[in-house]
Amino acid sequence: MRVLTEEPRRSKTWRPDMRLLVNGVLQDSEAATLADLLQSLDLAKSAVATALNGSFIRRNDRASTQLREGDSIEIVAPMQGG
Repeated sequence: MRVLTEEPRRSKTWRPDMRLLVNGVLQDSEAATLADLLQSLDLAKSAVATALNGSFIRRNDRASTQLREGDSIEIVAPMQGG
């Protein structure tokens, strides 16, 4: 039996769970950036619009948009129809 004496290595962006409000629902997340959050929700490749605390965030800016405890994120998918 192997006993670990050190904590597991974590990426530089790892952080303990924080509470985020995602589409009106409180949830715990380890995501450091908006892109990380979308990845964790399996939405990284989806055509969605995103807003952080009421401000629209462009797709190209998601990887550099840091998340903080208590942030409010809206993720909206376009709808078709008439």
